[in-house]
Amino acid sequence: MSKVFVLGGTGFLGYYTIKALLTRGYQVKTMALPPLPADDLIPNEVELSLGNINDLSDTDIVHLLADCDGFMYAAGADERALPDAPALSFYYHANVLPTQRLARLARQAGVKKFVVFGSYTAEFASLWRDTYPEYQQQPYPNTRLLQE
Repeated sequence: MSKVFVLGGTGFLGYYTIKALLTRGYQVKTMALPPLPADDLIPNEVELSLGNINDLSDTDIVHLLADCDGFMYAAGADERALPDAPALSFYYHANVLPTQRLARLARQAGVKKFVVFGSYTAEFASLWRDTYPEYQQQPYPNTRLLQE
């Protein structure tokens, strides 16, 4: 049986991804920021760690992922965050850099598949540049495009 690590398992996409993986017979491991939204949110058969994965060392992350075959990235700051200016820097450091780091470390740990749950706004950042030039100034969609 394969084991999949789901980052963002307490969020909307991550939660339903965990449920779908369990239904299909996968073992699941996740890490969530404390406190949990509800004590019974994560099923008992899921291996749960509390903390911020970005605070872990590279060595600790490789160790965390060493028994995983897959990684589902369903985390990051979104348009609900209200960062101080410059917002582009905030979103870049929250979405792009952690994704790059975790993908590199997952590969180092032997993870075979790395899936990023992006955002529909990345499509807008790509396609609307000519039609809506002001959209180029939107930091969140542009960093989601860079993340992918």
